[in-house]
Amino acid sequence: MTLGNLFGDIKFRKFNFGITGTLFIGLFVGYFLTKYAVTIPEESKYFSKAQNVLKGNVIDNSIMNLSLLIFIVGTGLLAAKDMKYAITKFGKQFVIIAIFIPFVGAVASYGFSQIFSKMSPYQITGTYTGALTSSAGLAAATESSEAESRYLANEFQDLSEGTKTKILAIINNAKERDAKLKNETIPEKMTIENTTTLSAEDIEVYVTEAKAGVGVGHSIGYPFGVLFLILGINFIPKIFRFDVEKEKEKYFTQKKIDLSKDKDAGKNTIPEVKMDFVGFSVAAFLGYFLGGIKISMGPLGTFSLGSIGGAIIVALILGFIGKMDLLLSVWILLC
Repeated sequence: MTLGNLFGDIKFRKFNFGITGTLFIGLFVGYFLTKYAVTIPEESKYFSKAQNVLKGNVIDNSIMNLSLLIFIVGTGLLAAKDMKYAITKFGKQFVIIAIFIPFVGAVASYGFSQIFSKMSPYQITGTYTGALTSSAGLAAATESSEAESRYLANEFQDLSEGTKTKILAIINNAKERDAKLKNETIPEKMTIENTTTLSAEDIEVYVTEAKAGVGVGHSIGYPFGVLFLILGINFIPKIFRFDVEKEKEKYFTQKKIDLSKDKDAGKNTIPEVKMDFVGFSVAAFLGYFLGGIKISMGPLGTFSLGSIGGAIIVALILGFIGKMDLLLSVWILLC
């Protein structure tokens, strides 16, 4: 993480990777760690750990999910600070833009997943979140990919031939890659004809590859997303002939005037405080609880926000309210 943060702080002209630098360092270290793991002999006491590295079990899932939850809750609480004024002033515009941009990207991603049938849909999903330069999107995609891939793998026998083919292609590629790394014989390819169900090992391979695919896709799409953002920031003002600094100054001046006219502005203004672990924990707990609620959708099955979706919604709401006295009292009583 330290190396990732240091790399993220390096500026390439006006561009730097920021917190996403940890992702690229992780990919870099993971690559060489995998290359080293295949050289560990079976008689070594580190052989089992090397096998875990090759299987992608480097970080425990509980630690991974907790880290994602902390990140999302923090993002939501920070984003909620000026949410009321922004929504009141530019509500309709925000809603239109917020729906249009990701919707177009989602439709394009789905289209590419149908065109490039041999490409992992999880890699395409990761590319989508990377192109949006969305770390929160990466967190949500990583979590949902695990749940979806595990569900599909367990229901393999009931899936369509096209879906089965994609799943088997991902598993076959993973096994072939691992066999080459270990200098072992490449196992026989799994096909629809010789595979009716997936073994527990095959399921874990597929789930691991799904999560890894999201990360790989994100790391590929992210630089291009940032590149186009930089180009847009630099060229759009010139194309439409407006001064960004003057526009920012006008915005904050207008905001100050609007808030001064609002009689309730003083009442609704929430003073900034230092990090409150208890309040943060309440937001994380409630978000996790909300994300675990499953809503029946009839023939379509069930729907849930997941811990990431629940966390961002709760964090935005609590950050918007700003006061959690009652919730904190309940939390203390429960503890």
